[in-house]
Amino acid sequence: MALLWLTPAHTAESGIQGHMGDRRRRDPRYKAEGEQDVYVDQVLFGERRGTFVDIGCNDGIHGSNTYFLAQVRGWQGVCVEADPTNFAAIAPNSARTDAKHVALADSVGQLEFRTYNKPGLAGHHSGLASVAKGTGRRGGSIVMVDATTPELLLAASFAPNATVDYVSMDIEGGELAVLRSWPWHAYCTPST
Repeated sequence: MALLWLTPAHTAESGIQGHMGDRRRRDPRYKAEGEQDVYVDQVLFGERRGTFVDIGCNDGIHGSNTYFLAQVRGWQGVCVEADPTNFAAIAPNSARTDAKHVALADSVGQLEFRTYNKPGLAGHHSGLASVAKGTGRRGGSIVMVDATTPELLLAASFAPNATVDYVSMDIEGGELAVLRSWPWHAYCTPST
């Protein structure tokens, strides 16, 4: 299997968007907003027992890029959510036990995070980047969240040199810092 990094643009550019929409209507267990779960399921031919990291998993079900893979295909992994309100909704909404309440960043410590205290309300207005850039919707509140690095998260979640089949990242502007600090030497998959 190959490591897949997908955004909604990837699935739209794939040329199979219409087909995926048809499949999603037939199986409501697909939950990803941009149908990344449908795309991964198709590309990997319904692969079972894969591994994933879902960074910015919202409430674990609504818009989740890994809910279908975990619940239907039996994949194992970790979903990460920094927003306290969204994190609190993960277990009750999705019955997932793979969630970590932490922000992923390029260093360990506490970071300011903008939240709106409503499950699912995030988007481009919340998160670490909106605080750092002084952008975002008026209102909400700034809370301190614990942050860890990709290397520490992966070491706590997977065996050394483990294969991670799918990484989903939706952290509203913090992606580049995470990618720069990703331990490519220790956690990745071989090219296929």
